[in-house]
Amino acid sequence: LSILGFLYYLAMSGMAFVGVAFGARSDYSAEVGLGISLIGPLIVAGWVLVPVLYSGMDNTLDPRRLSPYVEPSAKLGRALIAASCVGAAGILSFLLLLLPAWFYAWEGSFLTALCAAVSAVLSLLIGAVWARSMTTWVAVRLESSRRKDLMTVLGTIFFLALVTPMGVWIKTLSDNLTVENIQLMTDYALWSPFGAPMGIAVAFAQGAYVAALARGAITALTLLGGWLLWMRVLTPAM
Repeated sequence: LSILGFLYYLAMSGMAFVGVAFGARSDYSAEVGLGISLIGPLIVAGWVLVPVLYSGMDNTLDPRRLSPYVEPSAKLGRALIAASCVGAAGILSFLLLLLPAWFYAWEGSFLTALCAAVSAVLSLLIGAVWARSMTTWVAVRLESSRRKDLMTVLGTIFFLALVTPMGVWIKTLSDNLTVENIQLMTDYALWSPFGAPMGIAVAFAQGAYVAALARGAITALTLLGGWLLWMRVLTPAM
């Protein structure tokens, strides 16, 4: 089932890449470029929230399971983050994070595409670091498997409550989908800590180099904050 799910996700990602390529060549390429940049903050937020809500489903990278073999250290912290990035979730997330770079490449803006590819790497790193930090911090507080199972149940209820009225969300979105609303929503998202990495590429594409540097500073602070939190929670967790 994991293999079938992986292949299905690859097929869906392939269709997304085809759609973005056509969007880059359409008359609405500016709107497509803005909308596709939102994928960065959405994926990073998903990396932080989903493992916390479903912490009882997968504990293969739980630091406490490694405590008989290795002591907590910065090297172990880097290894666990790397393991997250090269896992199935990391690979599939990185494919989607590359969609903006693919868009700019089809537009012919190859320097911006390179910048967007770097933004994709930074987004994945921030997602992995904060996911490790938050799940480990929560795991210390949810010591029993019963509490973890309860957290998973609550996460499932939250997911169903969000997905079940999807038709309502889509209708509300379509009724209010204007260029101005897209620009406003994108601007807010790309100045957030989780959206700043992708915002670097967007600002670079717009020639707003001061904004690109400011978003780069937010990205660096977010990555540093996640790493410091990760190092702080790793030792007591083990």
